[in-house]
Amino acid sequence: MLGVCLGMQFMHVFGSSTSDDRGVKVMDKVKHGRVEEGWTRYHSYGVVGKVRGTVKHTWKEDGVVNIVEFHEEGEDVWGWGIQGHPESVGSKGGKEYLRRFEEWVERSMKEKRGRKKIEVGEEVKDITTKDMEVKKSQDVSHVQETPTRPIVSIPLPTWATVEVFQSYLFNLNVGNQGFKTPTFHLDSGGLSDVGPSRPDGEGGYHDRYHYMGYGRRFHGGLSDAVDSGTKGLWDGEGRGEFKGGVVGYLSYEYGRGCFDGDGGDEGDGGKWMEVEEWVVFDKLEGKGWACGGREGVERLVRELKEWDMGRAGQREVGGGRRKFLDDEVVCRETDFDHGDDGNWRLSKSREEYIADIVEAKKLITTGNTYEICLTNEVSRDLPDEVRASDIYQALRRINPAPYGAYMDFGDLQVCCSSPERFLRIKEGGKMESKPIKGTRKRSADPQLDDAARRELENSGKDRAENLMIVDLVRADFGRTCRRGSVEVPRFIEVESYATVHQLVSTIRGEIEEGGSTSDAVRACFPGGSMTGAPKKRTMGYIREFEGRDRGVYSGSIGWASRGEVDLNICIRTAVVEGGKVKIGCGGAITVRSEEEEEWQEAMVKGNVVRKAVEVAILEKEREREVEEIRGRERMRMDEVKVER
Repeated sequence: MLGVCLGMQFMHVFGSSTSDDRGVKVMDKVKHGRVEEGWTRYHSYGVVGKVRGTVKHTWKEDGVVNIVEFHEEGEDVWGWGIQGHPESVGSKGGKEYLRRFEEWVERSMKEKRGRKKIEVGEEVKDITTKDMEVKKSQDVSHVQETPTRPIVSIPLPTWATVEVFQSYLFNLNVGNQGFKTPTFHLDSGGLSDVGPSRPDGEGGYHDRYHYMGYGRRFHGGLSDAVDSGTKGLWDGEGRGEFKGGVVGYLSYEYGRGCFDGDGGDEGDGGKWMEVEEWVVFDKLEGKGWACGGREGVERLVRELKEWDMGRAGQREVGGGRRKFLDDEVVCRETDFDHGDDGNWRLSKSREEYIADIVEAKKLITTGNTYEICLTNEVSRDLPDEVRASDIYQALRRINPAPYGAYMDFGDLQVCCSSPERFLRIKEGGKMESKPIKGTRKRSADPQLDDAARRELENSGKDRAENLMIVDLVRADFGRTCRRGSVEVPRFIEVESYATVHQLVSTIRGEIEEGGSTSDAVRACFPGGSMTGAPKKRTMGYIREFEGRDRGVYSGSIGWASRGEVDLNICIRTAVVEGGKVKIGCGGAITVRSEEEEEWQEAMVKGNVVRKAVEVAILEKEREREVEEIRGRERMRMDEVKVER
């Protein structure tokens, strides 16, 4: 028998006929996500009283027993117990410990006289994370098969830049005709460097391609959208990684049904569009292509040219003026640090949010959870002249990010500048996730900026948060991946973006034979960095604390195309609906969280997006002022003509 963490404590208390004074107690210092002496600790309680066996390891700092071989005096060992977590990526000796346990089991079985020899694994059920309940996708045979069509890729002329096509796309649904078609821009704003900034470790780049286009509304949930998208609507090489399929988002609430059927049915799977024509811009080669069916692509290029010629005399606000407006709005940020500022409203006041943090820490201290991602929401009414696309253009300028996105579904628009990848599934079932935990605001002063980066890199609290989420994602992968394929090639490294430094890790695995793409997404959704750990229980606490649906925020945006999927974690996001804009923000709460620091971190994250909204509003105010000045000037000139 092997007891890990709580299992070891249970063996200590109930493992013999005599109780003595054995028990467990809350430790003076709770240990969650801490790596000490080579072992990852996730526990609020430690064993007390006489240990019935041989203690093999005790942590020096607090004297808590870690490793025990249980046996009565003078008798054989009947069980192994370990308080640390050998399965954690942070435990250096975990694999060796489990290997030695397996050898001990085999040796012990051979030594038992009068019993049939038992080979390891023959009669003992092999229990893995796959035994956990995973709500499998329903039969999708009802999804209408769309005949594949050949992809045509037409090179775009040099004048057809990202900005030109973006302007064309944003104005498709403007005017007397109203909303016509769902549109999207899957952005790759990049890290702080220009161009594709960092290889993905497999010969490509995380932020190489922009995808922009339009389609028709796809009615269905996750399995319909993903499985239909991965079958492929187009046949041919195409350009980039997306080669036709579906684009859209999964709402955070869909995740509840991935575990226990509590909500999250197929109708709760967000919104999707079937993409008919699109363009891809390759930042590495500096080229663009229009892709899709020949007739549609030729029409797209023709309309794009007509659009650009029509707007030649009325170009948008120049970069210099926009930069001035960006700087002007900086002074408004501080007004919101401690509550509503008149226009903006909070779903939770500073006092309420901090009270939730205090209660969350109580749950953590008593061992009910290790980490809880608490979020808040800020919102305001939008002036009629401000469009969601105005906010998005300001956001991608202020906070460029490799997993950004803009989507317009008519009744709802999403403006996202996410730095975080939730899940990438490539051909052959290769999976990758890049959870983020740990954030510091960047400084214009190089010395202060470097100090913030180094402080984050060495922060015990932030490293513990990141480690816990890495272990959670590895467990999620284990529910659908081939055994032995899950690995962590990058562990707790700093990535620097335009406005923040963040701690990032990379987890990879391969879907087991017979597994489906949608089941793999479902096994991991929602991303652990937006829930905490353990996921299922912690999501229940989140519902109690927040008392509202998160919607798009904390969910995922991305695409499914010919056997592949790419989804982000939907953070740093503004959602426009019904004349209002909503922004989610928050952070992971652990036993080491400081209430005021957590509040400030949430505000830093929210202010990045709120600033983009303020810039968009200010741009419209300036445009209106300019038009008023021009109008008065025209009136004055008319009066002069009359006098003459």
